[in-house]
Amino acid sequence: MDFLTKPIYILGLILLAYLWMKYKNFGKPCLTKYKQSEINSLRDRIDQQSQPWRNKDLRPLNTKKTLISEKGMKFTICEAIELVKMSPNATYGFRKNFSEKTNPFMGKLKENLVITHNLNEKHKLLLNRYPVIPKQLMIVAKASHFETQSNPLDFYDMEGVILTMKIIENPIVFFNGGQSAGASQPHKHIQVIPLESFDEVYGCHLHKKILEHKGCGNPETEEKIPGFDFKHQLQYFKKDFSKQLSGFGASQFQMSNQLLKIYKNILDNLGIKKKKLQHGTNVVITKTYMLVIVRNTFAHTDLRKDKDLPPYRPNTLCFLGLFYTRSEEQTKNSTKKGFMNILEQCCEKESEALESTQKFKED
Repeated sequence: MDFLTKPIYILGLILLAYLWMKYKNFGKPCLTKYKQSEINSLRDRIDQQSQPWRNKDLRPLNTKKTLISEKGMKFTICEAIELVKMSPNATYGFRKNFSEKTNPFMGKLKENLVITHNLNEKHKLLLNRYPVIPKQLMIVAKASHFETQSNPLDFYDMEGVILTMKIIENPIVFFNGGQSAGASQPHKHIQVIPLESFDEVYGCHLHKKILEHKGCGNPETEEKIPGFDFKHQLQYFKKDFSKQLSGFGASQFQMSNQLLKIYKNILDNLGIKKKKLQHGTNVVITKTYMLVIVRNTFAHTDLRKDKDLPPYRPNTLCFLGLFYTRSEEQTKNSTKKGFMNILEQCCEKESEALESTQKFKED
């Protein structure tokens, strides 16, 4: 190397080092961080705007409740006293044109329903206009383009979950992954309910059962819920990770990645391809575990005779022990059929699960 090329070589190395330092995080997610004062402000807004007497844009469902036990599982049956008239862009309820690629959460939203337009880079945080639980929230993809509800959860979705867990101290997060999993809208959204509100109004039947079962299981090992005779996996978190989800220790980036890794591992174990879910999935995430259930059908039309009512479709709340019926007839038919039978018939069987897993590994 002569005296002319050596300086150029050194300058080139310096330039490369500079560019590496400047762009080493290029392509990595841009994390949203909240100060405690901002978290408190969001909590206050949720408290204020979730009161129906204060927020006239909320349409809570009016029901009468019945508690039943079946096959070792408790269910709260909520029969509609008065059917709520849903708007065309209703965020709860059956949508006839589910295949229509529209984002009902775009455009002019009622500000009374908005907690923040910028939960993170990808999401906004909204109140569910038709809450089944007080303070029911939705983590909604805010992109102007359509994002299907059947897409698997990604890094930004998990970051949205992590951030919401900081705002709602003890939440149950659930995701109706696709029409067959009971989703009411085709655009991607994740729902959040405070555990205390759920327990106070309906009783956290499955959640309590899972916590009772935890003493028999080991963290980060594949678990099954006794009595759930269909394809699913329950994953308990390690104690240190549960503490991190409560705001102690690891960085937000690490927690989001870890939560995503657990989710992907569960999909692998269940034989589900991650690029696009070929099955509907019901997902439950708390600070202590993650549960994924695999679906096979969308509705049980034999549960009703009234053709004007939408078909009955169990969603994640049904697996948590909360069934909504739209009429006395539907309650009677559902009770006669058996609520566990309904859940079993709309899920993939364990025998089918083995075949699906083997086929997935062959592909």
